[in-house]
Amino acid sequence: MTRTSYKNQHIKEHYDRINFVIPKGEKDRIKKICSEMGASVNEYLYMLVCNDLADGTSRMAKKKQGFNPN
Repeated sequence: MTRTSYKNQHIKEHYDRINFVIPKGEKDRIKKICSEMGASVNEYLYMLVCNDLADGTSRMAKKKQGFNPN
């Protein structure tokens, strides 16, 4: 087994994957902010989700007016 196939197998066994689709151009903006913070995009997004769900419910779901990214 090659190193790459071992790593891929380990990831498959220990992690779930979520695809995240955003408007064109947002990825570069997010990557820049993450770079400035010294975090990966994955770390940043995971932190946001964990913070939102910290008390067992989503603060975003409690908003009546919906999500406005602007």
